Amino acid sequence: MLETLAGRLKWERTGDGIRVEIPTRGSDPVLSQVAGFFLFAGPALLFVGIPDKGATAFELRFVWVFLISGLLSTIVRILWEVASKTILTIDPNRMVLCSWIMELDLKRRSYANESVRLMRFVPAVTRFWSKRPSGIWFIENNALRKFAKGITPAEASVLIDKMLGVYRFELDTTAQDTSPS
Repeated sequence: MLETLAGRLKWERTGDGIRVEIPTRGSDPVLSQVAGFFLFAGPALLFVGIPDKGATAFELRFVWVFLISGLLSTIVRILWEVASKTILTIDPNRMVLCSWIMELDLKRRSYANESVRLMRFVPAVTRFWSKRPSGIWFIENNALRKFAKGITPAEASVLIDKMLGVYRFELDTTAQDTSPS
């Protein structure tokens, strides 16, 4: 039975480890994609609605393909933001991250606990030209790994404490990286 860990996080004990569900937090790019689709869809629908104004069959098909593909990508993006989550499972030997959408396991990444180093919470950074969501970052085999996109500082603190209760991961105690990525 899942219990609330902090904020939106749910967790349960699994024998000698833990399992945590981390819902995906909605982001601004989703809103801009939806707004952009409707911004371009309006004029395109007007164009399709006026076939007697000189539009060729090819132009009409192109507009319909544009509208349908834009609508499908927008629906998939909204589903990803609304119905997806990351499942974190930790035992004394392994840490497993699974990306789920609508109860389908899309991507599974497994790491040996001893290879996970410099785990840290990285706060969100907004610049004029970009926005990087908050998250938990760590180094594994000299590669930067990220999970828990959009997690709040309070949720991250409680989650990292629970993770340390299963395995003593090496934490990064240096200054936080604040550059956009």
